[in-house]
Amino acid sequence: MAKSSPIWFGWRRAVGLCRNGDRRPRGRKSPGPDRVRRLFLMASGWRIVPDARAHDAFIGEGAKLFGGRWNSSGVAVLYGSQHKSLAALELLVHRDLRRPNRFTAFPFQFPESLVETLPLRGLSQDWRQEPPPPSTQGIGDAWVRESRSVVLAVPSIIIPEELNYVLNPNHPDFRKITLGKPQEFTFDARLLT
Repeated sequence: MAKSSPIWFGWRRAVGLCRNGDRRPRGRKSPGPDRVRRLFLMASGWRIVPDARAHDAFIGEGAKLFGGRWNSSGVAVLYGSQHKSLAALELLVHRDLRRPNRFTAFPFQFPESLVETLPLRGLSQDWRQEPPPPSTQGIGDAWVRESRSVVLAVPSIIIPEELNYVLNPNHPDFRKITLGKPQEFTFDARLLT
């Protein structure tokens, strides 16, 4: 049986190449740590809207008109979810889907450095009440007013261990949110009976 050769990855192989000199001009710092600092960790989310609203899915008019869990009426925000399945559940509990509707799912990405996360343990006991209580709306309204970040990560009412995202479309960093290709989305008919 032939002896297999070892597999070398990443830095181990690079260190071996430096035995005879690393070919950098003397006196310059190593580029290693600076390269690591330039890495951006990206988070992703989903927003599902009726096809009729797909053209203005990232404006925030619906939440501004009617308010939501994390905003009062008059305050423009967008709601999304960490996972496509959670976005579907959120839509399912907020809409009458007995009549056929067509939907569009939008994937989006953003640097994690643009997120403020609201910890579950810091919320008042009424945060899951229906209709949404003034306590949660006040948190979102203050976040928008103070322009603390472009994304507010909040626990889902449906599954508190998972995250929903509140997006501020008027924040200067909103342009750093990258939209993916829109996708047709339909619910399994068994969910609608």
